[in-house]
Amino acid sequence: NRKEKTCRGRRCKSKFSKKCPSVDNIKKTMGKDMEVDVCILNQLGWVDTEGQAVEAVMTADLMSLPTEVSANLSEEKVDTCAEKIVSKMSHSKKRCAKKYTAEEVSELSKLGKKVASYKCFQKQFAKSCQGFVKEEIYNFFKAKMSQETTTN
Repeated sequence: NRKEKTCRGRRCKSKFSKKCPSVDNIKKTMGKDMEVDVCILNQLGWVDTEGQAVEAVMTADLMSLPTEVSANLSEEKVDTCAEKIVSKMSHSKKRCAKKYTAEEVSELSKLGKKVASYKCFQKQFAKSCQGFVKEEIYNFFKAKMSQETTTN
């Protein structure tokens, strides 16, 4: 009694192997990965129920930040960063691109750009806030130190 061999070779290849997921699988995975972020952005009023950015609310909120923070946020930097990420993603999945239609590639590209832009903004925002908080703490202790030296 011979055991049946698992499928191998050309005969067994489907259009989408594990290394090249379907567009729906990519969208589902990205959706799961971004679920918490989208919820937060929705609560902030930065995205609507369809997931589209609400520019007016975002801009108003960002302009209400201390100048030291908002001055370090740049749409140009976010775009440059996002382009690099999208470029890396597309190069790493180049052979998979052949398996998708032009429409699917376009859709994935737009989705990738959105996610990458958000991640880049998040990184830039955190860096900007971190610098601001660090400076505030430094100034606080500097003031404390100068008070101690003047009272002694």
